[in-house]
Amino acid sequence: MKGKMAGEASVLSEPPPKGASTFKGADELEKFLHHLERELLKMSFKDNEEIKTAPIDDRIRHFLDELKLSDCAVMPADKTNSIVLVKMIDCVKHVNVHLKSSAKTIARQRINEFCEDSLCFLEKIQDKLSENENNHIKSAIESKQIATPKMLTKDHKDPDKNGDYKTRLVLPARNFAAGFSNVGHRGCRKVKARPVDQKIKKRNVKHFVGSIVS
Repeated sequence: MKGKMAGEASVLSEPPPKGASTFKGADELEKFLHHLERELLKMSFKDNEEIKTAPIDDRIRHFLDELKLSDCAVMPADKTNSIVLVKMIDCVKHVNVHLKSSAKTIARQRINEFCEDSLCFLEKIQDKLSENENNHIKSAIESKQIATPKMLTKDHKDPDKNGDYKTRLVLPARNFAAGFSNVGHRGCRKVKARPVDQKIKKRNVKHFVGSIVS
């Protein structure tokens, strides 16, 4: 039993630093967790007579089953908080149009350089951060994670002559350097400690007078 536990423990990486945002396991562990997640999802959608489900759950399950057999994809709406079924070939066409019109190719080496610059900047301000804040930002930078673009449909506008709605490709501004903005409250504290805070108070700025001060 001890040997088995030791073998299972060997797939774990070193414990993350205090304040780190993620716990990174070994490749074998990550693959196992991904497989386990898929199996649990499959089990949750299997018919079970002993479990009573609500009508809305049955409709969702039926919709997902039909979606798997179709050549369509679900595209969220831009304004109306709804969804639209779009053929996969049309999704690819819309994505290619957006990328061709506004996308810029960035070399992988540039991402590595940006990561190194972020780590260098973190070292410069390390004395101004707590241990938890420093580890949080460092773990986010080292992950090199970049948000996936999202395609939205503008179903609140009139469709074209083919019945298709215009689309919008959203690129989230949050990347692996966003950890710096999470500690922006320290800058706010410094502003309050400076004479500029006294000037703001003299102007009698209140939350119901204005929401933006520049």
